[in-house]
Amino acid sequence: MGDIVYYRIPCQKSVSLNGEFIKVNSILDVTGFFVSDFEKKNIFVFKEKKNNNKLKFYSSKEKIKDQTRQEYLNTGKYFLSKIIDKGINKAILSRIKIINQSIDILQFYKELCIEYKDAFVYLISSKFFGTWIGASPELLINYKNNEGRTMSLAGTLPNNINQEWSTKEFVEQDIVTQFINKQLSSLGLDKIKQSELETFFMGPVKHLKTNFNFFLPQNRILELVSLLHPTPAVSGFPRNESIKLIKKVEKHKRQFYSGLIGLHNRQNSDIFVNLRCAQVFDQFIVLYLGGGYTKSSIIINEWDETEFKANTLLNVINNIKG
Repeated sequence: MGDIVYYRIPCQKSVSLNGEFIKVNSILDVTGFFVSDFEKKNIFVFKEKKNNNKLKFYSSKEKIKDQTRQEYLNTGKYFLSKIIDKGINKAILSRIKIINQSIDILQFYKELCIEYKDAFVYLISSKFFGTWIGASPELLINYKNNEGRTMSLAGTLPNNINQEWSTKEFVEQDIVTQFINKQLSSLGLDKIKQSELETFFMGPVKHLKTNFNFFLPQNRILELVSLLHPTPAVSGFPRNESIKLIKKVEKHKRQFYSGLIGLHNRQNSDIFVNLRCAQVFDQFIVLYLGGGYTKSSIIINEWDETEFKANTLLNVINNIKG
């Protein structure tokens, strides 16, 4: 049996591929469809091959332990204290949520495509890493005709007209925006244009978003990808200090959550940050959820934010179940 890829770039048609994933050493080595973990240490490129065998979805053998609400609150309290002690502007604490049920994985993918037209939707399965699925709202790089595009996406609230943005969300988003601006400028890119701040709606949640457009030579795409990722939207700022704290505090492995996923070639690139994603096992589904902490964070609100984000996939899962 071969490995499997299904993907749908926002507002385009779904694509399916048969073949196998090959592990490569560097993000600079990718061509075609690829996926990487958070730290860009495990990077897999898909090599397409003709395969008429019946579809097989792989399940990972690893053991994953759920995190209770109280465990999260205890961890969050420690995480927040370290942010304050170390003078970190922002850091992302993630958790997992286990859904104890099996699901028609291909139907799940099709429903995500219908529900989230502005997201990068994917389904991948391999003997290397099992089966993953997601609907990510966060573009890292879009490239076409020497023009690059990226976004800063941060700050989360439930998609509810009664909830207004607070200073905390504006600060979160501004940290990411300033970081991206600095990284683009450090490469000496031309014609950088920054949009006005806007609200981006993604199913049950909404985010603050700023778009960037710029001139980008084709041979510098992956250099920019390496420079940008992980942005403060998934790591924090300062980046190195935030990542050290994340690795110390988080008990689970992020794996592909908040890593990179998408396509890269000479003509165009569509590379996304792997958010709103899940790992699918035979009898349960593991959701990966994160929230941005600043010194003004209220821990119970951060828990609530992860629950709101979980509904991006849960609402679709429940519809299929029903």
